[in-house]
Amino acid sequence: MNIFARYAARSMKKNHTRTRITWIGMILTMALFTAVIEGAYSCVSWLKNTVKAADGSFEAVYHAQNMEDAQAVEDNKDVKESLTLNINGWAKIPSGNEYKPYLLIESGDLDSSLLKVTLTSGHLPENENEIILPENLKIYMDDAYELGQSITLDVGQRTGNGKVLSDLESYEESGTESITDTSTKTYTVVGYYQRLATQAEDLSCPGFTAFTKGGDAIGANVYVTLKNIHHLASFMKSVPDEGLLTLHSDLTRYDEPALGGMSDNLLAMIRGLAAILIGLVMIGSISLIYNAFAISVSERQKEYGLLKSIGASRGQIRSTVLYEALITGVSGIIPGIAVGLLGTGITLHLMDRTLTSMRSTEAPHISLAISWKGLLLASAICLVTVLIASWIPARRAIKVTPMDAIRQKDDVKINARTLRTPRYVRKLFGLEGVLTSRNFRRSHKRFRATILSLSISVILFISASSFSLYMNKASQMQYGNNPYDISVQMVNSNGVDAGSVNDAYNAMKSCGDVSEGMYETSAMPYQLMIDPSLLTTDALKQTSTDGSLAPLLSSHFAFLDDDSFRQILKDNHLEEAEYFNTDKPLGLFYNTELAMTDSGKSTEFQVVKSSGNFTVYNRAVKAVDGMTFSTTDTVNGVEYAVYYDNDYMQSVSQENGELDPAKAKKIPLEQSEILIPFNIGAVISKCAVYESIGRGNYAVLYPMSMFDTITKMNEADSLYTDASSVWMQFVSKDHANTAKIMADTASQMSTKLMVTDMTASSQQEKSFIFMISALGYAFITLIALIVTANIFNTISTNLQLRRKEFAMLRSVGMTLKSFRKMLYQECLLYGVRSLIISIPVSILVTYGIYRAVYNEMNIGFIISWKAILIACIAIFASVGAAMLYGGRKLARENLVEALRNENA
Repeated sequence: MNIFARYAARSMKKNHTRTRITWIGMILTMALFTAVIEGAYSCVSWLKNTVKAADGSFEAVYHAQNMEDAQAVEDNKDVKESLTLNINGWAKIPSGNEYKPYLLIESGDLDSSLLKVTLTSGHLPENENEIILPENLKIYMDDAYELGQSITLDVGQRTGNGKVLSDLESYEESGTESITDTSTKTYTVVGYYQRLATQAEDLSCPGFTAFTKGGDAIGANVYVTLKNIHHLASFMKSVPDEGLLTLHSDLTRYDEPALGGMSDNLLAMIRGLAAILIGLVMIGSISLIYNAFAISVSERQKEYGLLKSIGASRGQIRSTVLYEALITGVSGIIPGIAVGLLGTGITLHLMDRTLTSMRSTEAPHISLAISWKGLLLASAICLVTVLIASWIPARRAIKVTPMDAIRQKDDVKINARTLRTPRYVRKLFGLEGVLTSRNFRRSHKRFRATILSLSISVILFISASSFSLYMNKASQMQYGNNPYDISVQMVNSNGVDAGSVNDAYNAMKSCGDVSEGMYETSAMPYQLMIDPSLLTTDALKQTSTDGSLAPLLSSHFAFLDDDSFRQILKDNHLEEAEYFNTDKPLGLFYNTELAMTDSGKSTEFQVVKSSGNFTVYNRAVKAVDGMTFSTTDTVNGVEYAVYYDNDYMQSVSQENGELDPAKAKKIPLEQSEILIPFNIGAVISKCAVYESIGRGNYAVLYPMSMFDTITKMNEADSLYTDASSVWMQFVSKDHANTAKIMADTASQMSTKLMVTDMTASSQQEKSFIFMISALGYAFITLIALIVTANIFNTISTNLQLRRKEFAMLRSVGMTLKSFRKMLYQECLLYGVRSLIISIPVSILVTYGIYRAVYNEMNIGFIISWKAILIACIAIFASVGAAMLYGGRKLARENLVEALRNENA
């Protein structure tokens, strides 16, 4: 250790209070970097583990058409682990789903962690004569297979147009595909399991996946994990046919987002917010460290001048400051890592307890996951931050000449005009106010550094609060906020009727502990028309206005259960009678439309300008006996309705051919159309019940008791589409048990009902929102600690540097009361000036966060006034506390010792 390093170490010991505070600040800085990096790593690890627990750990699946290709994928150099499920064949079944008419029979190791197969009843197959079926198959079969039932199937190869079809190719309804090379096999149904993840059984797959054990293979699905996920792109290029490879995008998106299906907008949002977060941490840390070393250099300016006068070089002086910075930084890294990991671990543990209470199904616990690369990165960032923060004070130390440094000429520059104080200051604040004002003007560099440090502290706190606020808003918009717990879908391809809907609804509502419910169904008229003068400017952009009536591009009637509809009327202060008039009821016009902008973001606009009492028309097309309406056509300026013979239309559909215009019958549209009026009683822009089912288009709302009336009014419309599905939603505290009771009840009813526990399905999303909130508050807490350390260090050190000045004032008769009054006025001046600078800058930073989030979410600009108010209170409280602490310490000092202090 050379003499300058020993000098730096001795100076640190001599000024142990400032050194201790700076060291604590370094620990907090390192803890914050550690918490941000390791916390993010732990959360991502938890999200990945959640996906693995639900779907399996596979990162990709190759749909091999033959066993040679399957073996090639297994032997690929990038593959770490693989699971091969042999395809035994396809079999036609009596499925009610026209897009899934087959069973896809596979065999293999169903206990592998690569693919999650969760039994709901029965047991796994033990030989090639046993089979398990997916739970969702029951919905599409009139007579679902029972456990223990024997089923006989013709199993073979699925082919079409002379080639073998994979399970990624959807069903061809035209009749061009068939099952060939069949053999009859009999299986015993021994269990049912939850439907596979969509990346395991693609949505386009025309078969329900069934599993057996053993048997001959005609192909295989190979599930793989890679040795290095970042080699995913090269692996995709190395497989026999890249088109037959499906990524487990819910998992790979966390490592390879470009290949995992994340949108560019979402990546832009994440990058923007990450950049702001890192910037906030670094600014706060640099502010704390810079301020400490700036004051340290100012305090020892005379000592540096003496060292220069006896031959110390500029490099030696600089190395002295940087050595002190490095010692402080390096000594704070290990404790900072420990504090950061401890704080992150405790936060995640507390989060897990809350998440556990939120989960209704078994899911992995969130815990601290340590990334050594992350710790090295945090340490490197911390050291870089220390060097950046100490470089400017080091430059200041070497720029001053030895004579100026000894005289401390740059610290205090007196100018008569500068020190002139306005008369109102003396009148309002007395002698203490004059002294405060002159101190600020006389030592402007020192006070400017203090105010800048305080301003940065406020900016950090408000920006961190805004960051947390926008992250919560973005998360809630991304995952929604449906107040209902359970949904039930009722399906009837022949159309539903009010009686059967109400019977099913009442049966479901009586299950478990249901406290509240609603349902909605929609019918589609051919085309709704409206007077264009009623439309808003935004709505006019979405439609054509050539005639006296303009078409509404979204045309449907929505029917809500009577209780929910009555509540809507009550909320909008509307009378019931006219809306429940069975002769000609009024409708409610839901006026909000969601549309996509050119940049791909969703935006809301209002459709009509009126508040009610207007008419919309169904532009109905009359039915023609024995014929089907096809389209409209304009010939020589005359618009015609185009019809085709029913038998001809059916034959063309079966052959997948094209309609011959020569066989069309054209009737002038004015003869074939009729306008059916529907009166609108009121316009509403918000409707929580209607919006809860995900409706984002304007509609005419009616109570379900008016369903038959509206259907009858549309009898003349040959293209009127009856309601064929109903969405029901229910609130239940014990949603898991209630959903099970509903499923059992539904299985005993003749009506097809599909029960979904939405709360259980959305646990990950809700957990993510909670996690964002918790991490946001943890981040604010750490920022607040750094800010507090910064303020305390700045004020207390500044007071210590003015010991001689305060001692002189007391020696000439300043009382302790006047001394405290002067300190309080300085406190007020510090707070006001720092807030004048920091609040506008904080709003600008908040706007930057808003722009980063707006890339993905259409969120309005929000200013966190609560955070601004807290910052205002905290800045005066923190500065006041630091002033009080420093003032008490100075008041107890010996005047003679203070006057002998050289650092004036």
